[in-house]
Amino acid sequence: KLNAFSRNSLKEVRDGIKELKDAGMENLIFDLQGNGGGLLRAAQYLSDEFLSDEKLIVYSEGRAQPRADLKAGIDGLWEDGKLVVLTDEYSASASEILSGAIQDWDRG
Repeated sequence: KLNAFSRNSLKEVRDGIKELKDAGMENLIFDLQGNGGGLLRAAQYLSDEFLSDEKLIVYSEGRAQPRADLKAGIDGLWEDGKLVVLTDEYSASASEILSGAIQDWDRG
């Protein structure tokens, strides 16, 4: 369960995935229920753990700003394994970015 997207989230999730993989994990359920969001970069880096290649995670664009794409770019720890992401009516912001990217690329 991830309660917020903070500076430490990537390390905490990577450590958890490593520990679970060492214990023989075959499928991952990533619980974002009640997660109100947090840092955009944390959402990008965590999404990258589950997406391969240069897949688009999210983009922003404004009237006075050109389009800026945030893409996957590293070898994530769970790019190929089965994945389920749990959300609810309280999952927002960064949670929606991660779950949306996972859904857009048919990862969960």
